[in-house]
Amino acid sequence: MDRTGRPAKGSRAWAAILAGAMVALVACTGSAATASTIGTAAPVPTVAPTLTVLPTEAPTPTLMPTVAPTPTVVDGTWEVSFTEAEMVAAGIADQAEDNEGNYGHFILELHGGGVVLTQIPVDATPPPLRTGYRDYDGTYVIKGKYFLYTTTEATWAYPFTVTSSKLTFGQGGPVTLRAKPWTRIGP
Repeated sequence: MDRTGRPAKGSRAWAAILAGAMVALVACTGSAATASTIGTAAPVPTVAPTLTVLPTEAPTPTLMPTVAPTPTVVDGTWEVSFTEAEMVAAGIADQAEDNEGNYGHFILELHGGGVVLTQIPVDATPPPLRTGYRDYDGTYVIKGKYFLYTTTEATWAYPFTVTSSKLTFGQGGPVTLRAKPWTRIGP
């Protein structure tokens, strides 16, 4: 021991401390130390440590807006029935519109900017709501005197007029909405 109470250099105790340091150096760096590397700084790893973030409870998706949309003048449930001849007389855009999916009995639900257009089968008496062929789901916006109807296919601008009991669409899009005036059947 030296006068400070530490093992003297060259003693067995010093050799044991030095051997322990070398073992620790190998464990930390993955390489054996040599006499020339003892007392020098170990290389700093170049790979950044990986941080694993544990998931927390995911927020629940909201399907409905938290604030109710402002009703528009056209909000409500409407119905209309027309024949193929009435549809053709209203003016079809092209021959592709002349098909049984574009005439018959329809229910149009307009609520807070959402559109559900359902074709009711001809043999359904009385016509049940929402059990027919759902033609289009979409959205709408009222811009002045225009009803802008958007589906996955396109956006159409229909001029329209509305009273407490009738909704009429003018030229501006596919024939189904504009063939005849719609009658209000519910809120």
